[in-house]
Amino acid sequence: MNENKFTKVYNNLVEIFPPESDDPRFRYVKRTWIFPQHIDISIRFARKLAKKYGANEEICALASLLHDAGLAYKRKSADPVNHEKRSVEYINNFLPKYGYSDKIVQQVATCVLATEPEMPICSLEEKIVRTSDGLAHIFSVHYFAKVNFSADWKSGFRFLEEKIEKDWQKICLDDERKLVRPIYEYLNKIIRQYKDAEIISL
Repeated sequence: MNENKFTKVYNNLVEIFPPESDDPRFRYVKRTWIFPQHIDISIRFARKLAKKYGANEEICALASLLHDAGLAYKRKSADPVNHEKRSVEYINNFLPKYGYSDKIVQQVATCVLATEPEMPICSLEEKIVRTSDGLAHIFSVHYFAKVNFSADWKSGFRFLEEKIEKDWQKICLDDERKLVRPIYEYLNKIIRQYKDAEIISL
C-alpha cells in the first residue's frame, strides 16, 4: 500500500469538510469531529480486518476513508440522503488524479456503495468496509453525539433506535458479529425499557 498517496487523499478529503459549524444538523460533519470520531476509527478497523482476513488493505482503507465524502461533497441540504452516491462521484473524480488505476477506483466505489445494508455484497473487501463502518459507530461516541445533534429528544430517540438496528445489519463477518452481539442486545434492552416506561407514564 502506498502510504504517501493515501495521506494525500486523506488531506484532500479533510479540506472539503467544514472546519466549524454552529448548525446542530451539521456539527457532526465538521472536520474536527467526523475524522477523529468516525472516519479514522473506520479506517483502523478496515486495516485490522483486511490483515486478519487477507483482503486488499489498500482498497479497504481507501473505501473506509472515502465512504462519507458525500456528507460534505456537493451536499445541499441537512438530509444526508444519497451521500453514498456523492461519495462515489468524489471517488471517480479525485482518485485518478493520484494515480490510482481504473480497477482500484471501481473497487473502492463498489465498497462505498456496500456500506448500505440493503446493497448486495460480493467481495471480502465490501464485507470489511461495511463491517468497519458499523463497528466505528458502535465502538465510539457516535450514538450519544447524534442524539445530542438532533433537533429534539423524540427525533433523536427515533434515530437511535433505527441506527442501532442498521449498524447491526452492517456487521457481516461472523467473528465481529459475535463481538458486537452483547452490545447490540444491551442497547435494544435499554430502548425497550425506555419505551415501556414511556407507555406506563401516559
